[in-house]
Amino acid sequence: MPIIINDEVVGVYGVAKDITDRYLEQDELRKTKERLESFVRNNADAIWVIDLEERVLEINPAFETMFGWTKEEILGVHLYDLPFIPPEILADKRQAVEMDQQKPILGLETVRYRKDGAVLDVAFSKFPVYDAEGKMDGWSVILRDITEWKKSQLMLQNSEKLTVAGQLAAGIAHEIRNPITVIKGFIYLMKSGFGDKEEYFNIMSSECERIEQILTELLVLAKPHPSKVEPRDIRLIMMQTITLLHTQAIMNNVEIVTEFQQGVPVVYCDENQMKQVFINFMKNAIHERKRDRFRLYGE
Repeated sequence: MPIIINDEVVGVYGVAKDITDRYLEQDELRKTKERLESFVRNNADAIWVIDLEERVLEINPAFETMFGWTKEEILGVHLYDLPFIPPEILADKRQAVEMDQQKPILGLETVRYRKDGAVLDVAFSKFPVYDAEGKMDGWSVILRDITEWKKSQLMLQNSEKLTVAGQLAAGIAHEIRNPITVIKGFIYLMKSGFGDKEEYFNIMSSECERIEQILTELLVLAKPHPSKVEPRDIRLIMMQTITLLHTQAIMNNVEIVTEFQQGVPVVYCDENQMKQVFINFMKNAIHERKRDRFRLYGE
């Protein structure tokens, strides 16, 4: 700036301020922003960001690939109008967001829709996003496609079920052969005209029900079905499992003894998976054969 004395410029002066630190901070912020943008842009998981008004601000290329909608179709859309969220989930999602907006969610298994109508199993994660002043500015959502992983897990479970069923086959064959032998014997007696036919019919009917029960338990064990957690009577599950292993225990000179107390509460579980647990436990106990009997308690 000029220095003026008596309307005459006699010199100039200037003021210099060291802004190196501010420049370095801005440069670091720029680099951090570029790193984050690169992370989002090149991430294999679908990532989308929404603001406090619950409208989509950004999606990454993986989102477009995974779900089939373009950025132009999704940006600006309100959370509850997003086409890839199943309608039945929206009510729960609205309640969860309103109850605790800042609480992160990590790896919640749920489902989403593709544009072509296909259903994807996904792991849902949500994190709050904060501005430079530390105030919450929105949410970042990550969706990982776990459809193939879920399929492989189901295949593995089904393979384990078939393996268990195969291991039980020999014992079950003996278990079925016994009532069949009884039925054949009574048919022979009826043909010969001996004994009380009504009594024979009652015994034969009982033996047929026994065969049906054994086959039903085997089919339930081997049949593929999705995991379903429901309230179950653990005593009933245990007794049904014993039906499958009864002959195997006898063949190994082992007696299975049960002792259940009154008022045993129901257990929330997957019945089929619980049966597999009991089968593995009982088979190990039978094969150990340290004693000629083992006792099962229910409290």
